[in-house]
Amino acid sequence: MNKTHIKRYSCKTCGKNFTDFTGTIFSNKKLPLGDMFYIILNLDKKSIKRLADESGHKWDSVYRLAQEFRECLVDEAKDPVLSGEIEFDEMYQSAGTKGLKKTSEN
Repeated sequence: MNKTHIKRYSCKTCGKNFTDFTGTIFSNKKLPLGDMFYIILNLDKKSIKRLADESGHKWDSVYRLAQEFRECLVDEAKDPVLSGEIEFDEMYQSAGTKGLKKTSEN
Protein backbone atom coordinates (compact mmCIF):
# COMPACT_ATOMS: atom_id res chain seq x y z
CA MET A 1 0.00 0.00 0.00
CA ASN A 2 1.23 3.44 -0.89
CA LYS A 3 -1.21 5.37 1.31
CA THR A 4 0.00 8.15 3.51
CA HIS A 5 -1.50 7.95 6.95
CA ILE A 6 -3.14 10.98 8.48
CA LYS A 7 -2.40 11.47 12.16
CA ARG A 8 -5.41 10.97 14.38
CA TYR A 9 -5.90 12.69 17.72
CA SER A 10 -8.10 11.77 20.65
CA CYS A 11 -9.96 14.26 22.85
CA LYS A 12 -9.05 13.78 26.51
CA THR A 13 -12.46 15.04 27.63
CA CYS A 14 -14.92 13.11 25.45
CA GLY A 15 -12.64 10.48 23.89
CA LYS A 16 -13.67 11.24 20.28
CA ASN A 17 -11.09 10.79 17.53
CA PHE A 18 -10.35 13.53 15.00
CA THR A 19 -7.77 14.65 12.45
CA ASP A 20 -6.49 17.99 11.20
CA PHE A 21 -9.15 17.85 8.48
CA THR A 22 -12.18 17.09 10.67
CA GLY A 23 -14.88 19.68 10.02
CA THR A 24 -13.37 20.83 6.71
CA ILE A 25 -14.20 20.06 3.09
CA PHE A 26 -11.19 17.73 3.08
CA SER A 27 -12.62 15.32 5.66
CA ASN A 28 -14.08 11.96 4.59
CA LYS A 29 -12.59 12.17 1.09
CA LYS A 30 -10.79 9.35 -0.70
CA LEU A 31 -9.00 11.76 -3.05
CA PRO A 32 -5.37 12.41 -2.09
CA LEU A 33 -4.84 15.79 -0.44
CA GLY A 34 -2.41 16.97 -3.14
CA ASP A 35 -4.96 16.18 -5.86
CA MET A 36 -7.66 18.09 -3.96
CA PHE A 37 -5.40 21.13 -3.69
CA TYR A 38 -4.57 20.90 -7.40
CA ILE A 39 -8.26 20.70 -8.32
CA ILE A 40 -9.26 23.63 -6.10
CA LEU A 41 -6.38 25.82 -7.29
CA ASN A 42 -7.27 25.21 -10.94
CA LEU A 43 -11.08 25.50 -10.77
CA ASP A 44 -11.01 28.96 -12.33
CA LYS A 45 -8.62 27.95 -15.13
CA LYS A 46 -9.78 24.50 -16.27
CA SER A 47 -13.01 22.60 -16.74
CA ILE A 48 -14.14 19.85 -14.36
CA LYS A 49 -13.69 17.28 -17.15
CA ARG A 50 -10.12 18.37 -17.83
CA LEU A 51 -9.27 18.37 -14.10
CA ALA A 52 -10.75 14.88 -13.78
CA ASP A 53 -8.72 13.64 -16.75
CA GLU A 54 -5.48 15.22 -15.50
CA SER A 55 -5.86 13.95 -11.94
CA GLY A 56 -7.06 10.50 -12.98
CA HIS A 57 -10.23 10.66 -10.88
CA LYS A 58 -13.87 10.27 -11.85
CA TRP A 59 -15.73 13.33 -13.11
CA ASP A 60 -18.36 13.12 -10.37
CA SER A 61 -15.70 13.02 -7.61
CA VAL A 62 -14.05 16.17 -8.95
CA TYR A 63 -17.44 17.84 -9.49
CA ARG A 64 -18.55 17.04 -5.92
CA LEU A 65 -15.33 18.50 -4.48
CA ALA A 66 -15.73 21.65 -6.61
CA GLN A 67 -19.36 22.08 -5.49
CA GLU A 68 -18.47 21.64 -1.81
CA PHE A 69 -15.67 24.19 -2.18
CA ARG A 70 -17.99 26.71 -3.85
CA GLU A 71 -20.67 26.19 -1.18
CA CYS A 72 -18.03 26.75 1.49
CA LEU A 73 -17.08 30.06 -0.15
CA VAL A 74 -20.71 31.18 -0.28
CA ASP A 75 -21.24 30.31 3.38
CA GLU A 76 -18.15 32.29 4.39
CA ALA A 77 -19.10 35.29 2.22
CA LYS A 78 -22.39 36.03 4.02
CA ASP A 79 -22.54 39.41 5.70
CA PRO A 80 -21.59 39.25 9.35
CA VAL A 81 -24.08 40.39 11.96
CA LEU A 82 -22.68 43.39 13.78
CA SER A 83 -23.51 43.94 17.42
CA GLY A 84 -22.33 46.05 20.29
CA GLU A 85 -20.49 49.33 19.79
CA ILE A 86 -19.44 49.85 16.16
CA GLU A 87 -17.16 52.62 14.90
CA PHE A 88 -16.87 53.86 11.31
CA ASP A 89 -13.98 55.92 9.99
CA GLU A 90 -15.62 57.73 7.06
CA MET A 91 -19.09 58.61 5.88
CA TYR A 92 -20.48 59.60 2.48
CA GLN A 93 -23.43 61.95 2.43
CA SER A 94 -25.18 63.31 -0.61
CA ALA A 95 -24.83 67.06 -1.05
CA GLY A 96 -28.33 67.46 -2.41
CA THR A 97 -29.59 67.77 -5.96
CA LYS A 98 -27.32 70.57 -7.17
CA GLY A 99 -26.19 69.86 -10.73
CA LEU A 100 -28.80 67.20 -11.42
CA LYS A 101 -31.13 67.68 -14.38
CA LYS A 102 -34.73 68.39 -13.56
CA THR A 103 -37.21 65.70 -14.49
CA SER A 104 -40.52 66.32 -16.24
CA GLU A 105 -42.36 65.62 -12.95
CA ASN A 106 -41.20 68.96 -11.48
